[in-house]
Amino acid sequence: MRLGDHSGMHFTGADGMENVLAPANLVQYEARYAQHKAAFDHFRGDVQQDRAELAVALNDPGSRNIETTLAHLSPHRQQPLAEYRPAHTDTLMQHAA
Repeated sequence: MRLGDHSGMHFTGADGMENVLAPANLVQYEARYAQHKAAFDHFRGDVQQDRAELAVALNDPGSRNIETTLAHLSPHRQQPLAEYRPAHTDTLMQHAA
């Protein structure tokens, strides 16, 4: 990152950049958002559902390790975590040991 990345130039159109707050651009962005709103809402709902299910599994008194935590999750949620664990977590633990 550069110090200039934290400036307002992105919003003002300085240095040849397009002004994202220009009225014509805002109309275009609003139309694009309206076109894809159903997909955004679906994704947001999936994230909220995943977080809620994971919170229940992690807060369960019987959830003492990864295996018991995974057992409290639905198969749809277990699969990505089961794939992630050997590829990333176990490798990091082996290198630390």
